[in-house]
Amino acid sequence: MFKKLLAILLACLMIPCGLALAEAEVLTCENFEYTLNGDGSATIVRCTDEVGTTAIPAELDGHPVTAIEDSAFSYCESLTNVVIPDGVTHLGESAFFRCPNLSSVTLPDSLSSIGANPFEYCTQLSQITVSPDHPVLATIDGVLFEKATRTLVCYPCARSAESYSVPQGIQTIGEYAFTGCSFLSYTTSSDSATSAPDAVFFDDPSPSTPLRSIVLPDSVTTIGNCAFFDCPSLTSITIPDSVTSIGDSAFGSCGSLTSITLPDGITSIGDSAFAVCKSLTSVTLPDGITSIGDSAFADCKSLTSVAIPDGVTSIGKWAFSYCDSLTSVTIPDSVTFMGEEVFDACPNLTLTVSQSSYAETYAVENNIPYTC
Repeated sequence: MFKKLLAILLACLMIPCGLALAEAEVLTCENFEYTLNGDGSATIVRCTDEVGTTAIPAELDGHPVTAIEDSAFSYCESLTNVVIPDGVTHLGESAFFRCPNLSSVTLPDSLSSIGANPFEYCTQLSQITVSPDHPVLATIDGVLFEKATRTLVCYPCARSAESYSVPQGIQTIGEYAFTGCSFLSYTTSSDSATSAPDAVFFDDPSPSTPLRSIVLPDSVTTIGNCAFFDCPSLTSITIPDSVTSIGDSAFGSCGSLTSITLPDGITSIGDSAFAVCKSLTSVTLPDGITSIGDSAFADCKSLTSVAIPDGVTSIGKWAFSYCDSLTSVTIPDSVTFMGEEVFDACPNLTLTVSQSSYAETYAVENNIPYTC
């Protein structure tokens, strides 16, 4: 079981490393590897890490550069300054992932599309520069936004403020938008935001001033997969009544989270949503919930009791496994399915079930102590 749990959690650590390339020949020009597009233009797919201050060339072997592929400059530790030339129309996801010395970026007006946070873990980058008349992008205090979708694309890692309020009118916080922001300890989302998407605060890296508190507005309806995964100092999050679902591993490995109250509107809890929250002592589940995902509370070693509300029909496999301190779980008659080893390695547990219920049969078949 634990291998399965580990695999689910590790899925959140898989930073995108670029889309699979078609069977295109990879060519080399100076420090750049590139492929040719159908119109004869070039897409940079990789750069060596020997470069320091660099202006990306407008042409490679006479081919105009129009795109920078996902992760193309990832792990270029010597890279300090980047000027992207006019003519580049696409900047890929995680294009400059983990370039720790990058302190200056200028984006051209020709850029018409941009992937999820191209500047993850650029720990020296404090602002991003675009022209005031850029047709697609805008910056507010150095934070990068996409105009048409009203999306916050990148909050630069080196911004020193401990708190941040997303501007009003912003509807979406992009994937990985706050990844690697070691100074940020408190954030408030915009009242117009509708979701906390996949991996938005993924993997808070710093023990010195880490993310501790989050307030989501009433306009948010979903919390995506891995949205707050591995934020080890997160102690407080306000989830509004408007939220209806919590994604897989949304709060996985949030080791300082001690309690959580889920609003009545939530109907489902994703796989591993609160797995390995080792300080979680209590959780209040809403009456409207109908399903609890696989490994949802696995390895929550401080959790002592859970009352599963009427209306829940299914509990996923390993949902409460390795909860060493769990002594009491009440299971209603509405539960008609429970996966394998839901309470594996819970040595102190006694279930409370109804006589002749599905839960009683499950307890008998799995040798789990119970009372009716």
